[in-house]
Amino acid sequence: MKIQKRRRFASLLGATLAMSALFAASGPVAAAHIEVQREGNCSGNADWRLEVEHEDSGLQVDLRIRQDDQAGRVWEIRMRQNGVRFFNETRTTNQDGEIRIRRQRPNTAGDDTFFFKAIGPNDQVCRGSVTI
Repeated sequence: MKIQKRRRFASLLGATLAMSALFAASGPVAAAHIEVQREGNCSGNADWRLEVEHEDSGLQVDLRIRQDDQAGRVWEIRMRQNGVRFFNETRTTNQDGEIRIRRQRPNTAGDDTFFFKAIGPNDQVCRGSVTI
C-alpha cells in the first residue's frame, strides 16, 4: 500500500513539474491591446479622429483631420500629452483633403491625456482629447 502511494505521489509530482516547465517555457503572457479613439466635427466642414494605442513600451498617437476634397488647405496643429506640448506644426491637406499625424510617445505612470487643437482655413477650429 505504501509503495502504491509513493508511486502515485511521484506520478503527480512529475506531471506537475512537467506542466510548470511547459508554462515557464512559453514566456510571459502578452498584455491586452488597449486602444482609445474619439472623433468629432470641427467648427466648419471638417472632421477629426484622435486615436491612442499601446505599442511596444510606449503609446502611438494618430490624428486625422479631413476636409473632403479640399487639397492644399493649411492648418496649424498643436498636440499635448498631460498638458505638455509635443507637437506644434503647420500642415497642408493632401490631395484627398486629409492631414495625418503619427507620433510615438512615452507611456507615463497612471492615465495619459492627449489633447489637440487645430486651426484651419477661415479660422475653422478642431479640438478633442482622449485619455488612456
